[in-house]
Amino acid sequence: MAVIGRAVTLVLVALVGLSGCATLRDLPLPGLVSGPTFGITAHFPSALGLPEQAAVRYNGAVVGEVVSVRTADYAAVVDLRISQRVPVPTDVHAEIRFSSPMGEAFVELTDRPGKGPRAGGTLRAGSDIPLAATSAAPSATDLLASVSTVITGGSFADMKVIIDELNTALTGNAPNVRLLVKRLDGTLTRLNDHTADFDRALSSLDRLSTALVGDRALIDEALTALEPAVRTLSEQSGQILTLMTKVRQLSRVGTATITRTRASLTSVLRDLGPVLDTLERNEQNFRSVFEGIHDFGVKSGAASRGLFTNFDLTLLIKLSDLVDPPGNPPPAPAGRR
Repeated sequence: MAVIGRAVTLVLVALVGLSGCATLRDLPLPGLVSGPTFGITAHFPSALGLPEQAAVRYNGAVVGEVVSVRTADYAAVVDLRISQRVPVPTDVHAEIRFSSPMGEAFVELTDRPGKGPRAGGTLRAGSDIPLAATSAAPSATDLLASVSTVITGGSFADMKVIIDELNTALTGNAPNVRLLVKRLDGTLTRLNDHTADFDRALSSLDRLSTALVGDRALIDEALTALEPAVRTLSEQSGQILTLMTKVRQLSRVGTATITRTRASLTSVLRDLGPVLDTLERNEQNFRSVFEGIHDFGVKSGAASRGLFTNFDLTLLIKLSDLVDPPGNPPPAPAGRR
């Protein structure tokens, strides 16, 4: 016996020496099926908890194992390796089950109800089990979540609170809520009609912000230069308020003065009306008189070369021409109606 023990020990030492630093984890696990196999693919809505090298069973017997689990198009794609010794029909139903509530997951292949085995042929290399022919049994996590929902109410309790609060808010306020919804619909419709305007406004704001970022140094310089002026205005705010108060008082006094003298000014302007009308009617006479005076002055300057000139000037004004005869209203001035 001692010789046999030493021989076993030598064999183990030799195996360890050949494997270098390998451990038991590095040794390949034995497959669940032996002999020739072929690969197929099964699509599941969820394969959470299904490990690689999990068993594939058909009618209670292990006929294959899981090669890999991946995702595609929001579904789990499970690659399976099936033994060629066991004919499995193509119309089987695949389901992920658990050996116990906390046990390992495996894939169970079962015949569909109403169809016998080999009704549509058998699986072969490259066969595909569609998503409609697969399912996943509830796990312990699903069971605990369902129990939690039953005990605490879960999301349904929150929904009940929301529905109760909505009923309380809408009770007696249905017309107002309906009017609010109608107005919101109109507002959203009008806003949607101005989408292009909003886009242009946002584009303009984007260009403006870009320009402001480019001129940031200039803006900083301008703000720095304005700081003394702002400080001065802040220090003289009291004097500015006093000045505004004085201006307000002046405007009040000016308004009172104009109000009091308005009647006098109106009377003076009314009395000036006939005088201005008379001057306007005799515009040609005054023009000829002033032209004569102008001509007289020009000719007098040309006739006398001395410093002094003695002359007599007689101006005849007929008062009857300045006063309108009775019963004859003065003609309307030119440009007046």
